[in-house]
Amino acid sequence: MSLKALFVDDDYSVNRYHEIILSKIDDAILQKNFFQDPRKAIVYLEGLEKENYPDFIFLDLNMPFLDGWAFLDKYIEKKLPPTKVIILTTSENPMHKQKAKEYELVYSYQLKPLDVEKVENYIKEIQP
Repeated sequence: MSLKALFVDDDYSVNRYHEIILSKIDDAILQKNFFQDPRKAIVYLEGLEKENYPDFIFLDLNMPFLDGWAFLDKYIEKKLPPTKVIILTTSENPMHKQKAKEYELVYSYQLKPLDVEKVENYIKEIQP
């Protein structure tokens, strides 16, 4: 059974980088979707059936229109199904790490860039 991951980052080059490095992980193992606009990601998630929800959401914090914190708040407000959110950011701010712990949805706080080994470890951690 394939796991699903959603990447939400306003930076096209970061999304493209992750798309390229994660192409090494077969879609039969991990299906990947990328969004630059967090508002569109929320709309996309609202339209999914529960069984099609991503197992992971890799979420940037610093984005225009809707930052990562507002994305999490909106996700909770809309009562979307539980998932594992991995904060994927350049911020080493200890206050951000502490704030992330306040969200039940946040599974991990990860500094960019992501690499294949880290994603494979996440997959191993939650695969049934």
